[in-house]
Amino acid sequence: MSEIYMTRTWPEAAQDLSAAPGWRAWFEGLLDALDYGTLLVTRELRLVHSNRTARQRLRCLSRLGLDGERLHVSDARLGAALERAVHGAVDRGLRSLIELGDTVASVVPAAPQGAQALAAIVLGRSRLCSALAVEAYARRHQLTAAELAVLHALLAGCSPEDIAREHGVALCTVRTQVTSIRAKAGAASLRELLARLSRLPPLLGLLEE
Repeated sequence: MSEIYMTRTWPEAAQDLSAAPGWRAWFEGLLDALDYGTLLVTRELRLVHSNRTARQRLRCLSRLGLDGERLHVSDARLGAALERAVHGAVDRGLRSLIELGDTVASVVPAAPQGAQALAAIVLGRSRLCSALAVEAYARRHQLTAAELAVLHALLAGCSPEDIAREHGVALCTVRTQVTSIRAKAGAASLRELLARLSRLPPLLGLLEE
């Protein structure tokens, strides 16, 4: 078995990175490639950076938003829980999972030693995987346009009965399409197929914001 050795610590690597030309654009580009909304905040919840998935999620969430440059939670109890989690991450390096109304978020320390103290708030995904990743998966397995539409609906939590009503087709047609999708993907069951899709890496389009 091969072994992986880390020759440099995160603080050392971060110092080298911050000295490199264009490092900020590189770092922001990396965050934008993720389909988890990620917000970097100070101890006072001032927003330092958000990736494009986070900006998209903030437009849709009912409790979490921005008040000027500061992250704001409309529910006082949830807001206090977020402040405690951020303070714990910044002051003591703690990691926590909190509920923020219609989403769940992890709060973790996000700065190397000696840098400005920041916390990262990583929002739970609003979907099992990105639409572009599903479309790439469909092309790889040669799904038809109708099968792709069924797959998108399954990922949105629709049942075969829901899909049949929405598409105006017989239930047996949808079941045949699901069977065909499973066969092309080599999945023994619908549960296995959805599990595979949940493990797809993020693939976001340039206009997906």
